[in-house]
Amino acid sequence: RQFLTLKTMEHFEQSFYKLLEEYDIHMYMLLGNHDVLYKDTNVINSPDLYLANHTRITVINTPESILDNKILMVPWINKENYDDTIDSIKNDNSPYCFGHFELACFSIQKGTIAQDGGLPVDNLFKFDKVLSGHYHTISHKGNITYTGVPYEMTWNQFDDTTGYWEFDTETGEMEHVKNTESMFFKVEYDSKDDSRSWIPYKPEDLSGKFVKV
Repeated sequence: RQFLTLKTMEHFEQSFYKLLEEYDIHMYMLLGNHDVLYKDTNVINSPDLYLANHTRITVINTPESILDNKILMVPWINKENYDDTIDSIKNDNSPYCFGHFELACFSIQKGTIAQDGGLPVDNLFKFDKVLSGHYHTISHKGNITYTGVPYEMTWNQFDDTTGYWEFDTETGEMEHVKNTESMFFKVEYDSKDDSRSWIPYKPEDLSGKFVKV
């Protein structure tokens, strides 16, 4: 949250931004909690500082309705912007809402439920569909979906579903595209029985992976 390495910046330019240019894509980016320097304000954040000259990316750092008022985009909520964010949600007429919400009673990760939330969930009932990042596992409740993460980041994602979502802005239909690649594996190794070694994988399948035996 406090540092952005030169290696990270170079990787972003070569592996990500070039694809936006190649496929003529314009991207909307919501501020999340890992983008901001301080817990109680979004004023200093890495996307605003680093992406100012990247014309294919629009950084959403205050609530904003996009695509002809189809989607209300809501960035990370903190003490400084809480009241203004609530007013924006109440006064918006978009059918859909995308945000980086911290809501109670949703799964933070597989097997762990959030007990507290920064936003009362009833503020979001007005929308047809609400999609949120922040929590790292997919979950659904009512009109709200936590989208999870596109790939495994830690052992908390072991044996969990990752991937990305396709959302039709005309119909509101959405489809999850599963990431079939994994980074974390658990194997059973039996040194007394070669036929059972590395079940259910072969050693060569685990090259470059994180493995618990």
